[in-house]
Amino acid sequence: MHDNRTGSITGLAFSYDYSHIFSTGTDGNLFAYRWYSEGDPFQAVAAKPLEKSVKRVFDIDERSFPSLEEQKARQERDRLERIVAGRKDAVLATVTGHRTQFEALLERNRALPESYRIPVTDFVLDERITDDLRRQLEAEMALVHRRMAFDVEKVRIMADKLNRFFLAPLESFPIEVLAVSTGQSVKSFRIEKLDDDYFQTVKQVEQMVEEEENRRRHPETSTDARKDRRKDSQLQRKESFLEGLSQSTIDFKLESKMRRLLSKYRERKNQETIRQQEWEEHKASKPDPNVNDPADDLAIREAASSIGDYNLKSDPEYEPTEERVETATGKYHELLRVRREMFALRNEYNGKVFALREQKVALRQYVEKQKSKLREIHVEIPADRRKQLPREVVIDVGLEYAEDQYKFEEDRKKIDTAIQGPTRKQGIKGTPEYYDAILQEALGLDRPDEAKGSGTGQTNKHEQELRELRLVRKLFKQDKIIDKVARRIVEFDKELEKLSHERLVVETDAKLLENFQLTLYQELWILKDFSAIETDILSGVEHVTIERNGLLQAVQDARVVIERVEQEIELIQKEQRSNLQRFNSTCLDNEFAKVMKRIYKKKFKPCKINDNDSDSSSEYSSEDIDGLDAAANDGEVSKVFLDLNHCPAGCDPDTYNLAIQLRNEKLELQRRHYAEDRTLRELHKTLEHLKPQLAEAEIRLGRKKHELLELRREKQRRLNDIDTLVIVKMDQMQYFRIETEFHDVEHSLLFNREALLKLYARVEQLAAETLETKRRHRVNVVHLARMKTDIKYMRQQLVALREQIGQTMVKKFGRVIDLDELEETILRQYTFEMRANLDDVKKNYDERTRELKKLYSKKREELKKVIQEGTEKLHVLTVLQEEYNNLEKALAHQKELQEKRAHPPPTYSDDLSKLREIAKIQKEQVNTLQREIRTLSMKCKPLSAESPDVEITIPPPVCGKPPPIPDESVYNAVMDSAPPSTRASTPDNFLYNEIASLIDDFLVEQLGSRVLQSDIKRVVNHLAHYLSNIIHNFAPEHASDLLPHIIENFKSFIPEELLITIPPQAIAELIESIFRTFKEGYDIDTKEILGEIVGNSLEMIFPASQNYSHNILVDIMKQVLATLHIADVNHPDTIGFIANGIRHKPGIDPDGVDVPMVSEELLLYAQENTVDDISLELIKGVLEGILQCVREPPEP
Repeated sequence: MHDNRTGSITGLAFSYDYSHIFSTGTDGNLFAYRWYSEGDPFQAVAAKPLEKSVKRVFDIDERSFPSLEEQKARQERDRLERIVAGRKDAVLATVTGHRTQFEALLERNRALPESYRIPVTDFVLDERITDDLRRQLEAEMALVHRRMAFDVEKVRIMADKLNRFFLAPLESFPIEVLAVSTGQSVKSFRIEKLDDDYFQTVKQVEQMVEEEENRRRHPETSTDARKDRRKDSQLQRKESFLEGLSQSTIDFKLESKMRRLLSKYRERKNQETIRQQEWEEHKASKPDPNVNDPADDLAIREAASSIGDYNLKSDPEYEPTEERVETATGKYHELLRVRREMFALRNEYNGKVFALREQKVALRQYVEKQKSKLREIHVEIPADRRKQLPREVVIDVGLEYAEDQYKFEEDRKKIDTAIQGPTRKQGIKGTPEYYDAILQEALGLDRPDEAKGSGTGQTNKHEQELRELRLVRKLFKQDKIIDKVARRIVEFDKELEKLSHERLVVETDAKLLENFQLTLYQELWILKDFSAIETDILSGVEHVTIERNGLLQAVQDARVVIERVEQEIELIQKEQRSNLQRFNSTCLDNEFAKVMKRIYKKKFKPCKINDNDSDSSSEYSSEDIDGLDAAANDGEVSKVFLDLNHCPAGCDPDTYNLAIQLRNEKLELQRRHYAEDRTLRELHKTLEHLKPQLAEAEIRLGRKKHELLELRREKQRRLNDIDTLVIVKMDQMQYFRIETEFHDVEHSLLFNREALLKLYARVEQLAAETLETKRRHRVNVVHLARMKTDIKYMRQQLVALREQIGQTMVKKFGRVIDLDELEETILRQYTFEMRANLDDVKKNYDERTRELKKLYSKKREELKKVIQEGTEKLHVLTVLQEEYNNLEKALAHQKELQEKRAHPPPTYSDDLSKLREIAKIQKEQVNTLQREIRTLSMKCKPLSAESPDVEITIPPPVCGKPPPIPDESVYNAVMDSAPPSTRASTPDNFLYNEIASLIDDFLVEQLGSRVLQSDIKRVVNHLAHYLSNIIHNFAPEHASDLLPHIIENFKSFIPEELLITIPPQAIAELIESIFRTFKEGYDIDTKEILGEIVGNSLEMIFPASQNYSHNILVDIMKQVLATLHIADVNHPDTIGFIANGIRHKPGIDPDGVDVPMVSEELLLYAQENTVDDISLELIKGVLEGILQCVREPPEP
């Protein structure tokens, strides 16, 4: 019952009495089935015999004949139409009866005398009756709509379901466009859409194909690949005779001549190294006669690819390359591509058909427009000379707009059956239409034919000529319009005929693609069968290949390291020979040559790792030990000579030290040579161990590849069994004919024209390349002969130059010498002399350094005194400048007083006295409130306060005037005395963070979707500072009194365009909740605060630090100034408490504290971080009091 494709069953359920079973599916249908339980088995029903009178019923072959369901629906529709028609006839009969009675009444009324007649207006229905009838009709229509709403919605749902299942998957509904005059037609194709699942599948398959291609491209490791050597010549290696000397010593101690000699020596060495490397690279680039040139290999591969591998796939020895191996993923990708090509081919043709349909609609509109023009022309043309259009453009909505049949009436496209001709207008004055209308009216051409014939006929000759000319022009326009319409119709029919021929080509190509698609499906199923096995074998091949490549890389790395170690050993041997030459040239030309040989003869012996500690190695050789034993039997002198740890008597200490140094260098070179030789042996062992593994991996890889090849051949044999459709034209069949018979096409090899042309062109190209290769070979042979001649000549020149250089050296030096050894000997001797003088130079520099340090400390003291004197002078200058400014102000004030005395103002003594009284009262209130605010801001009781409560007495008002308003005065005084929000006297981080968190949550909730987070954060910082200072500095009773003003200040931080979105009640609730949550106590003792301040400062500052007394006082005073009131800071108890706290601490030096400097630092801090008016004298007094108390002994 459910659909086979999209109707998978999702659920089954029984009815309450188990008499029915219900099923639901993904196609949106619900079906009920009668259930027969086990208790009621099926009863076989005997077939009834057919009656003799029953006639035989034949099958209906007509496609358009309605089905049984359609016939039932038609009968039901006819029955409903009959009922509706009967009701309609009854209503019409009733209306006809009432109309007859009404007309009879009108006749009787007209028959009465005029004085007895009823006015016609009395027969008109009352508006109230009309309105009532209209309301009844609307109510009945609404009732009908409500009754039919379920059925209508049900029909819409059914139509939507059918549309989703049958019409929505279609790209375009098939239509048929009819020709106008020829009777031909052209149809579009019925094609399904390429939905999102198709494109998603294509994307996934392309990704899988790319992964397969990447997996096939394994990097092949060449066994002959060699790494580029690093040019050590670019790295300046320090010579052995310069070891132990820094670069600055070499640059500054060597003379210019020696530096030039060293530079030339290094440059020559580098040049020799570079030339050696270039020569090795040149030898490495020498072509191997057993290996082809890479360019030739590339040409061979290109030729093979361009000629084509025509090894038939049916050949038993067929070996497909990795690029030509067919996989299930690639075949599926090709299948999707063919489907897209089929869709594109048919969809492109459908687009042309739909465009032709729109062209026909435009043609119809054009024909209707021309018909309206003909009707205007026919007004002025006689009937016998009128012509009509040859054809009517008719649009068959059922065929050409077939998709509208499956839409509701309101969703269908409206096709106007006729276009009304434009109403004739006289036109604007001055236009041709205006004058043409006047002329037509004057000639009487705008009247009908009867009016024209009934005219008086009195027309003059001029009017008659005008009529004839106008008639000729109208007839020409008529013929022109008919000709244009006929030509447009013929063009449309030709276009339709051309499109119908194109449909045959498109349909043929589409059928061929469908056939090819079937072939691809068969190949895909075969490839799927082999896919899993081939994947497993490929994984094994890849695994073995990776293992083989790893072994190849290990072998290559081992060879590279062996080559590097061999080069290092050659370098060490070269340094050993150089060391021996230095020893022979410097230490064997004196009488202690034997001792020097004994010293230098000592050899390096590596340590032996044994369990027995007694078998530890020794760095003395057996020859040294034998020599020592033989010397022990000699006299006393021999014992002195054999003491190699001290310089023998009479021997040059420099020569002895040089011999020791050369021996140590030789031992180090021998140690390095032993380590490198040991490494070389281990590398050779590793290489020998890797070779069998590599051979075994090659064997396993060959087996895996052979297994993979056999599998692919079997797969290819299965693919070859698939039949393939090939279209061969009739003119091509002649190539299969032999006299009277034809070859078997199935066993023939077919080439297309392009492939054959490419093959012929490639043959000619290869012939040209062969001639070019021969020509290049002849040129290379000639070039080789010339190169051999040049090499022979250069060798002769080299021999002659060597002889000439040797003769020149013999003439100048007496023998042939090595310039490198000569320069090295000179540099070595100069370096030795420089090392001997280096200690004296160091002593001189140490003495000079001590003198400069003393001079530096002396100058520093002088600079300090000069700065102190300048600071004092600057202070004096500042004081003088202030006095000068005060005097200037006093002079200006005196001038103003003199002017006022010259013009005395009117006196207001009474008003001034009243204002003074009011100002005095307000000042007392302000002082009282400021005292209370500062007390609360310290969160403690002031030292100078005797009682916590201060009584505020306000004198009676002067002259009976009312006192100022308490709320406003309290608010102004409190707000003027409170510190700003950004300069809190005692910041509380915990309080600030908690309030900021509440405000941030509130603003994010109110403004989060309209304001950036950074802007909200900035507003939160300001509001948190403001509210934390209010809570910190004001008592709860004052804060509740000032709540309206706090809310107004809170609103001022938020822009007006955003403030209107926040309810005022929400802001008030937020502030009240903050004040209720963060109520703090105000009854903390000042001594506890001072004790915490002193204790924290002593813990934070380390006693061994510089300026310990200075730092302690600065830290304590900063906290005191930020915490206590100004009156409490200067209180004797405060000074005594601080002095007692630091008096007995080690490291406190009252005399070492610079009071002016500390005072200025604290004054700057107070100006930046507090709001109290703190002066320099106040700070100095407090500091001096503390230091004086520290100096004095404590009272018993």
